[in-house]
Amino acid sequence: MGLNNFRINVVFRILLLAAAIGGFLFCFHRAGLVVTPVILFVVIIASITELVFYVERTNREFTNFLLSVKSSDFSKYGKEDTRGKSFAGFRKALNLITEEFQLARIGKEANYQFMQAVVEHMDTAIISFDKAGEVKLINETAKTLLHMPYLKNIYSLQKTDPELCSYLLGLQNGNKTILDISIGGEKLKLSFRSATFIMQGTEHTLISVQNIKTEIEHTELEAWEQLLHVLTHEIMNSITPLSSLSATLKTKAIHLMDTRTFDEEAIDDLSQGLSVIERRSIGLVNFVNHYRSLITLPEPEFRVAKVSELFENIKLLKGDVLQRKGISLKMDVKNTSMTVRADTALIEQVLINLINNAIDAVAGCANPAIELSATVVNNRVIISVADNGPGIESDVLDKIFIPFFTTKNSGSGIGLSLSKQIMRLHQGSIKVNAALSHGTVFTLEFPA
Repeated sequence: MGLNNFRINVVFRILLLAAAIGGFLFCFHRAGLVVTPVILFVVIIASITELVFYVERTNREFTNFLLSVKSSDFSKYGKEDTRGKSFAGFRKALNLITEEFQLARIGKEANYQFMQAVVEHMDTAIISFDKAGEVKLINETAKTLLHMPYLKNIYSLQKTDPELCSYLLGLQNGNKTILDISIGGEKLKLSFRSATFIMQGTEHTLISVQNIKTEIEHTELEAWEQLLHVLTHEIMNSITPLSSLSATLKTKAIHLMDTRTFDEEAIDDLSQGLSVIERRSIGLVNFVNHYRSLITLPEPEFRVAKVSELFENIKLLKGDVLQRKGISLKMDVKNTSMTVRADTALIEQVLINLINNAIDAVAGCANPAIELSATVVNNRVIISVADNGPGIESDVLDKIFIPFFTTKNSGSGIGLSLSKQIMRLHQGSIKVNAALSHGTVFTLEFPA
């Protein structure tokens, strides 16, 4: 490697420095020599400086490497280091690290581009901003929804829509809310979900917004179609025979009037026919009254009630019936101090409806059993009514909450619909989980 080798270069510089020092000391003690010692002293200082600068070359290279990585400059060292194997290995290692940093940067950029593509592809509007209101992320759906092609700061919305701006800034972390609002002259029903997180020591808020007006309108239309189908079916079941019977009776009455013969048999036929019309008319009136009961529910009178007390009341109300039918009732409350804020009369009505359905479901089972249970999940009280009956057919499972729909030979078909309405008044929900031959579980979920 000749003089390019690091060790040889260092030794050469040290020997040169030693010779300069030796010459300086020799000339310093010789009388009459002034210029030569000065020159040698300058040579010594220059040699020391050059030696230090040469030895610290590796430190400078490493410092430059770190600074280049910090500034995202991933240029490699092109020339091979000829100062020795250790330095060649060191430069090779720097190049490998640079390559890894470059690959990591490419991967990070690819992930970012992928995330951007996903966010832009979503039908949900996404807005993210920091504590100062500076918008860090907003997709095209959000821009279209807000009618703003560009949004740099969330507070800019105060000029165009102060109500929406105030609403966005007031959203609580983790909450999901629905707001009826007009944007750009269009009335919308928007669903908001907010999340707060800390990134690089700064608090950020992420908000997703969905326009659910179309979905709600579609669901409402389907619900009305199903309701009208049931109403039409039930009314036609009553009106058609009434119309046919009325026509028959009219014909008989005309015949009696024409012949003026009022025999007992004819009068008996007219009486029976009118009785049938009366019964079916009463049935139709009752049907309409049942429908009226679905839309005229009283406002709930909320109070804090113990779930265990609700269960005990249900046991007192239905215990005799269950005992007569040989049905066992099990009650399981995970915490006896568990409470719900509810109208106890309405909730008892829901539980009675579910118990009655369970009684019908287990009829004919070998060991009929019903279980009432309550637990707390995510601060929400969950009450379940389970039976070991045959379950519910999958093709009718999505229809059981439709008013007047029933699979029973007798019954109005409004019990579950009424229960669903009551749970909505409590800001809760009712769900069903049914599997053939494994029984049915109805679940009441109350808000936290």
